[in-house]
Amino acid sequence: MRSRSLFEIKGFSPGPLGRRIAEELELRHRGKEHAIRGRDLAALLGATWGEVAAEIERLRRIWRLPIGSTRVRPYGYYWIENLDEAEETIRMMERSAFKMLTKVAIAKRTTLRQLIEAQLPLYENE
Repeated sequence: MRSRSLFEIKGFSPGPLGRRIAEELELRHRGKEHAIRGRDLAALLGATWGEVAAEIERLRRIWRLPIGSTRVRPYGYYWIENLDEAEETIRMMERSAFKMLTKVAIAKRTTLRQLIEAQLPLYENE
């Protein structure tokens, strides 16, 4: 008898693309060393990179699937196999969130006048 996967046990039902992404990662890309680039995953599944990225976000957020990602070699997404991989993915997400919050804080402190004045030199030579 074949063992059931984690998402089958949980009643996993995200839709066709989400199921295909989860199956691909769980069966063929277990662990960071087997990561697959997002664009390669999209091509493999006949989807766009944007569709795959959005679906991976939903799989993580709604279904809480252990999908890791890395921005260093080997680049891409993978099915998290251990605590080290989970912690590495969380650290990467925290760094990304901090960078975004820093950009928001800077934007909030910038007045509309400053934004316009910063853009004017770009159009003066046209």
